[in-house]
Amino acid sequence: MEITREQRNAWSENPENAEWEPVIGPFYKRPGLVADVEALFAIAELNGLGNLRPGYSHLNAGQIVMALRNRLRPRWRAGLLKLPTSTR
Repeated sequence: MEITREQRNAWSENPENAEWEPVIGPFYKRPGLVADVEALFAIAELNGLGNLRPGYSHLNAGQIVMALRNRLRPRWRAGLLKLPTSTR
C-alpha cells in the first residue's frame, strides 16, 4: 500500500484530523514519530474493542495504526474515548 502526496495533503488539511491528532498522538507516538502499535492496541482494549491483534496481523505497522485510529475516532467524537492515565 502506498500513500500518495495528494492523500497526505488531503489528510493534513482535514480540520477534524487537526483536532484528533493532539488527543491520540501523545499516547502512541514515540520520539522520532515512531508509532507504538502496542499502545494503540491497549487503548482499543481499554475502549472495549477487544483483542484486535489477530485480525490485523497481516497488515504493516502504518496500516494497523490507521485502522486502530479509525476504530477509536467515533468514540472520541461521541465523548466516550477512554485513554490511559499516562503517555508512558
